[in-house]
Amino acid sequence: MGVNDIIARISPSSMARLADVISGILWHTPISRQRLVLENLRCAFPETADAYLLEIGRRSLREMIFSLLELLYWDARWKVNRESAREELLESISLSGDTSYLFSDRPVLVLTAHYSNFTLMAGYISMRRAPVGVILKRIKNTFIQSRLDRIFSDKFLIPLYIDDKGTVHKARSILSENGVVITLLDQHFGRKGRVKVDFFGRPAYAAAGMVRLARRMGADIVPAFARRRKQDLIIEVLKPIWSHGMELSDYEIVQRFTNLLEDLLREEPIPWAWMHRRWKV
Repeated sequence: MGVNDIIARISPSSMARLADVISGILWHTPISRQRLVLENLRCAFPETADAYLLEIGRRSLREMIFSLLELLYWDARWKVNRESAREELLESISLSGDTSYLFSDRPVLVLTAHYSNFTLMAGYISMRRAPVGVILKRIKNTFIQSRLDRIFSDKFLIPLYIDDKGTVHKARSILSENGVVITLLDQHFGRKGRVKVDFFGRPAYAAAGMVRLARRMGADIVPAFARRRKQDLIIEVLKPIWSHGMELSDYEIVQRFTNLLEDLLREEPIPWAWMHRRWKV
């Protein structure tokens, strides 16, 4: 029995226990960035006690570990039996909200965030329609990066690395074919094309380049989030922020999405990645 066969036999409950163990160890290492996590949470929830904020941070790290294990699990299942894994993955994820735009025959820009298993959400969309590209930053860890590249290609996703030449051209090509481009709008990718938004009452930068491109090409701009209910993953699709004919600026679109994300974090903060410098301006 190979490694993939072993991983493919892991149950969701075993993955959850393993995530508990790994995150419990990592939380006390520099990788957890406890100080940065606490600073970010204080910015968002200034009236909440530090002890509770640290608990949110610890559980947020656990969610990230579980999402990574989940990706490895489905990757292994994919290698063992591709067709069976595809059918089971599609059945294991459910949809809520206004999905008509997401699976229409029109080009779509999906706005999402580092929330729960957004990568699995992107993979699910790519198995329901094509072509699908996702705007990303490269990870410094070359082993994880190479693994993610393979997972993306296996799941029919087109990785669009923001620092690579031709990324905008590839995104334009996908939209011109009535495909989907997915971008994480809770970060900025450098000075070019960014706008300053209000996030929890503080200034933060967000990337607006893909929003500008989508508007020029008449693509619907649709927010969507991966949300977890126990071990089940749900893709929550919201009403479009922008569609052809609406008069909104790039800034207004990005700010409206930021407001939606803020509302989501007030309701359920744990699934978000709190360990990056979101308020770095």
